[in-house]
Amino acid sequence: EAAHSEVLVLASTADIVETERKPYVSADVGVLYAPSLGKALPTVGVNLYFRPVNKHVPLSQKGSFLRRFALTAGVTLGSVADGDEEGNGKTRDDLFLDRAAFLGAGFRVTGSIRLGLGTLFLLKQDDNPLVDDTSLALSPYGSAALDINVKEAVSDIGKMLGGIFK
Repeated sequence: EAAHSEVLVLASTADIVETERKPYVSADVGVLYAPSLGKALPTVGVNLYFRPVNKHVPLSQKGSFLRRFALTAGVTLGSVADGDEEGNGKTRDDLFLDRAAFLGAGFRVTGSIRLGLGTLFLLKQDDNPLVDDTSLALSPYGSAALDINVKEAVSDIGKMLGGIFK
């Protein structure tokens, strides 16, 4: 008769999950300060990260430069125009619809907070008070914003609305 024995093997397996190499897009709400205007303005913007970002993983584990750095574009939620309501003393005006636009770059310092620098686009009144022309003007800014994962936010809103209408 052949000897029979049992061997108990304790082992674990790990799934290797390959993260898609797609860029990550997020929205943000924040505030920017343009020193040349002496004004802080609330903003909304869109950020483009060049690497995937998993906000559930601490930056201390996966916080390389490219997972923190993003290009940013957005608009102010307030006017940059100066002068009174009749236009007296006006030196600058909004780019469109009582808003200015901005382009810049940001760096996530925490999972959701991003600091940024860039350029604010607005209209500058002609220096001659007798001329009513405007030209494009640029103003540097610094900003702080809360990063929002658009895909998760829309999904969460969809789940919430689905639960309400059941």
